[in-house]
Amino acid sequence: MRVRDRFFGNWDRGLTTVSFSATIVGTIVTIFLVAYPNAIPHYIVVRDLLFWFALILMSLIVSGKFIRREEVIRNQINLLSSQYNLLSNQFKLSHDLVHNYRTELFYRYFQPHVQRQRFTGKEWRIFRHLCEYITEGVKTSFYEYFRSRGIDIGTDLSVAVKLIITPEEVLEALAQVQLSPEQQQQIKAKDQWFITVFRDSYTHIHSPLREKGLRIYDIDKNTAFRILVRSQAAVFCCNNLQSLGVAYDNENRDWHNYYNATLVVPIRYLSRDGTQFRCYGVLAVDSLNEKNMTDLYNEVECKYILGHAADLLATFFLLLEATNHTPNNGDPVVNPAQVAH
Repeated sequence: MRVRDRFFGNWDRGLTTVSFSATIVGTIVTIFLVAYPNAIPHYIVVRDLLFWFALILMSLIVSGKFIRREEVIRNQINLLSSQYNLLSNQFKLSHDLVHNYRTELFYRYFQPHVQRQRFTGKEWRIFRHLCEYITEGVKTSFYEYFRSRGIDIGTDLSVAVKLIITPEEVLEALAQVQLSPEQQQQIKAKDQWFITVFRDSYTHIHSPLREKGLRIYDIDKNTAFRILVRSQAAVFCCNNLQSLGVAYDNENRDWHNYYNATLVVPIRYLSRDGTQFRCYGVLAVDSLNEKNMTDLYNEVECKYILGHAADLLATFFLLLEATNHTPNNGDPVVNPAQVAH
């Protein structure tokens, strides 16, 4: 074992040993042929046989190493695939745990006749704290998930909370604005509007031009909102929004300056039989996706990460509804459109 390691422990030692051995053998053969020139024809025959034998042996060795290498690579791919499936299952199990918990709570305490509880000052402060915790947690989860896939997304990741508000809340928020009767009627003509109430801290600080609470959005004029609310879809996902052209509606004309890939899930309750539905808002994560990755966001692991957080926020709204008839001790209600982060 020591002798083999010393002379053939690695490729350099092996080649050196073979080369040195061939040199010694060649020297001996040359001396022999000088002494016995009549043996040259026999030498040529033996040399050619040895050459072809060595060539065949080397081909077999190389082929064997290639086959073994392919098998190792295949095993590594299968291992990575297995690990990826385990990771996916972990995301799903974690999501299902919270989702089923939320569904059970809604099933027990949901009151169809009770509308969304309007925030008091204290409730709004709690909600903002939850939004801060949720958005930062979502970003951390996505960073770790992308890192597990070998994706370095840098700071190109933004998370936002958007809520549905009533026409009355919109008019209340615009009380200081002189709206014409036609404008007021347009607002009242819609049963619900969307408004951005919170963005993650990094986006809030470094992208101040991304609006928060400055405008309302018509559900029917924005593709993501329309699909999630009107069609009651569970997710809206696209990694190249600009490729959709006119098929993608967004009232914010500057959206393409900030993102081209987005994943949006509803903050909602949808009963198992589909008879009860209430959407409180959406949770969205987006990025410019400058590398044009077609699978940056997906409707499996990414949906589970974001959906998990959306379910937590939905449970908070259920808590407000469950305490809807509890006195608020004189704490004034707060309009989300007036105090957006």
